Amino acid sequence: MDKITDCKILGKSETKFKTISKAYILEKKSTGGGGQASYNLPESFFNELIKKDILIESEPVKAKNNQQNKVFKINEKFKVVLSNTVLKLLKNPITEEKLPMFLVVEGNGNKPQIRPSAYEEYKKKGLYLEYNLDWFKELYDNNSEENIMIYTFENDTFIIDIEEKNHIENTTIENFENIDTKINKPHQRIFFGAPGTGKSYKLNKEAERNFDKNNISRVTFHPNYNYGNFIGTFKPFPKIKNDNETITYTYVPGILTKLLIRALNNPTEDFLLIIEEINRANTAAVFGDFFQLLDRDKNGNSEYDIVASEDLKLLFSKNKISENINTECLETIQHDEISVAEENLPYNQTDFKLKLPSNFYIWATMNSADQGVMPLDTAFKRRWEFEYIGINDAYDKSKSEFNAYNFFKIMKMN
Repeated sequence: MDKITDCKILGKSETKFKTISKAYILEKKSTGGGGQASYNLPESFFNELIKKDILIESEPVKAKNNQQNKVFKINEKFKVVLSNTVLKLLKNPITEEKLPMFLVVEGNGNKPQIRPSAYEEYKKKGLYLEYNLDWFKELYDNNSEENIMIYTFENDTFIIDIEEKNHIENTTIENFENIDTKINKPHQRIFFGAPGTGKSYKLNKEAERNFDKNNISRVTFHPNYNYGNFIGTFKPFPKIKNDNETITYTYVPGILTKLLIRALNNPTEDFLLIIEEINRANTAAVFGDFFQLLDRDKNGNSEYDIVASEDLKLLFSKNKISENINTECLETIQHDEISVAEENLPYNQTDFKLKLPSNFYIWATMNSADQGVMPLDTAFKRRWEFEYIGINDAYDKSKSEFNAYNFFKIMKMN
């Protein structure tokens, strides 16, 4: 039975708007879930979902006063996405056979809520049994105090996420083994806009939400940055033997190669390379033949492979290769018929066909208003998804905080 953990597809839509709601856990509750307030939906957000036909009215459920509460379900035209922070709290994996159902209850003057009781009543009535009606009860029982529920609708996707504020004690290794590494984000992204608009801030927030901090590497491009820095190169090192100092050359892998080896050796984990100021270096020269690997197939692996250069082959030969390595993305080909020029270069008989695996992501920032940057050619740009950060985006999202800051600043001056 195939596990689906990154995206539960319920259909398509051409809706083009984005809205985000955060629901904070407001009370401690020993029975789990952190309190009903955790799963309130703000009315403006709820009304927008109804207005756009993202939520549609379904069968009502009983209220405590024997009246009925309205229930709204996700329109089957749209996608529902459970992030990894949600999935790791579920006892049972989401499967192709039973996709998750999303229900919201409204009635008796209460705020729109996601309630376990609605899922249980639907299950008793035999409604939508073709969907997974158990996932929310598992989330409710296992969620933790101080966590923040985040509901996002963007284009045709409804995303349910958790911003973790503390460690979840009851999460076990077994839970994590049921989690696929796929993330519902592009493998190559560029956040672009004028300086000071919050590109790095937004990238960092999304990186923290989707990746383990130990699996993130960061580099800043500059005009002197080159292929040797990024991929790797031979560098001279002093070597002392019998009181004699000589110079020897050692292959030093670049930041991309080091992270790539970790991603290949750990296919169940996700890895992110962050490139700040990607257009301040000559990207064609920096990426070199790795440029070919930026085309991804539907599974997230590189569409095309490259044959590793001799220095990279030496690196792969000397590094310990895990038994769990992603063989789709690092294929070893032995050429016994090829003679070896020197005895100390046995790796010449082995080729490595290399691809970027689906658990390897590259996200970058780019200034679009500076004159001292290098242009990106069309062939390079088409392999990335661009997200524009406007000058007023940060202000529009934090008006209350900004206005409060100005108020206190003026009061202090007076």
